[in-house]
Amino acid sequence: MADYTNKLIDFMYVDRPKVSSLLAQFLSEGLVVEQNASTQIEHTKTTGLEISSKIAGLLGISASHERASADQSSESVRKNPEWAQAKALVQYVSDAHDQNCGKSLVGSLKILSGKLQIFDLTPFRQIVDNERLMSAIKSALFNSTDLFGEKIKQIDAAIEALDSSAVGKAKSKELPARKKELNNLKAEEVKKAEIYKELTVEGISQFVRHSPFSIVAILETDDDKYWFSLKQESLLHDQGDTLLKFGYSIDGQWSVACIVDGEKADLPDFSTVGDENSEDAVWATIVRPFVYGGRMAVGRPSNSRSLMPLVVFRSLGEILR
Repeated sequence: MADYTNKLIDFMYVDRPKVSSLLAQFLSEGLVVEQNASTQIEHTKTTGLEISSKIAGLLGISASHERASADQSSESVRKNPEWAQAKALVQYVSDAHDQNCGKSLVGSLKILSGKLQIFDLTPFRQIVDNERLMSAIKSALFNSTDLFGEKIKQIDAAIEALDSSAVGKAKSKELPARKKELNNLKAEEVKKAEIYKELTVEGISQFVRHSPFSIVAILETDDDKYWFSLKQESLLHDQGDTLLKFGYSIDGQWSVACIVDGEKADLPDFSTVGDENSEDAVWATIVRPFVYGGRMAVGRPSNSRSLMPLVVFRSLGEILR
């Protein structure tokens, strides 16, 4: 069982509302958000005598004599308990992790440690607003047959087979008609693919432009990969400084106190808009390619699990006392 009581922790990220919502369940009266303490202070005040030595001599005292007077005052101290609470949650998640016997089931509390990568999507929002860059991206995408082009590849292969095959005189008359049929079919598929590509680019652009998050991260442990998003306001390290130091891969071993909330999932083939036999609503059939396309561009990779980060931290060793 990991004991963080005497560990000095460097917090990179603390989701304060989520941490508070979990810890508040231990206290029926609610979680303390601020502590005020009042103390009484009694001190001695000394003052020198501002008189000449002659007068002081007449009075039978020394000019350097100081007299003391007792005085009392009070002061109010305001304490911020949130960092102690964040550390308390880390300890609780660690204990819950041990009780789960290390199983990473969906809905389980875990402490996961490994190599951390952080990606800031803010520049992508600037890209999608740049018409020249978007035009270049569309041109590159339209010239590629990797997406939405499987049927086109099959038609090209069929045309090539017709050209290279040895046909008898009896079948040679059918060859031009067959090639024309295949070329017409290819033209239809190319037109359809261009429409899908245009819709996909526009859909992803809108997704990036209006996405509710701008920073995503990947934690690679010894056993698995986990994708998660980070709230800008919950980051305690300066993101700009971090990116300048490390790029996207952060040096060192980092830990995440989290809730595992997603399994690996293969992305379906969205080269077609929908299945003809599907009973999904029309709007679901239309929206699906945009959802999958947006997720593929900036969301969770299909080979990664997902988690909800509560605290991202690293241990700085024992607290020196």
